[in-house]
Amino acid sequence: MDENLKNHFLSLLSLALSDMDFDPRELELLYKIAEERGVTRKELNSNILNASGFAESKSVDSSPKTIEEKVAVLYDLTRMAWADGIIEPEEIECIAKFCTRFGFREENAMAITNFLLEEVRKGTSEDELLNKLKD
Repeated sequence: MDENLKNHFLSLLSLALSDMDFDPRELELLYKIAEERGVTRKELNSNILNASGFAESKSVDSSPKTIEEKVAVLYDLTRMAWADGIIEPEEIECIAKFCTRFGFREENAMAITNFLLEEVRKGTSEDELLNKLKD
């Protein structure tokens, strides 16, 4: 698993833990997202959910570079926020922070976050979301 993907899963795990309540549905979604990205449960567990995986991933700046990569990460973060059916303020704040970390202007972070939350709530797929953004 490359550093970008490790960082992606670290971000997802951080969001899941941001409300101090790691719901089993969030763990299942984490595994589902891993499968969608071609990562097995075993790989995810050994590379991300252990202490050395965290240390390695945090030491490398592997933020997404393209708009498509940024949207993919933000989309997965938003899916993770919705996994338990409840959006906590900490989760909203976390997504907005990732928006600014990825280079979106701070004054737009909350609007982007709210847009993503609404699209994921409606069941919009990542591909559909990317197509909406291209229009």
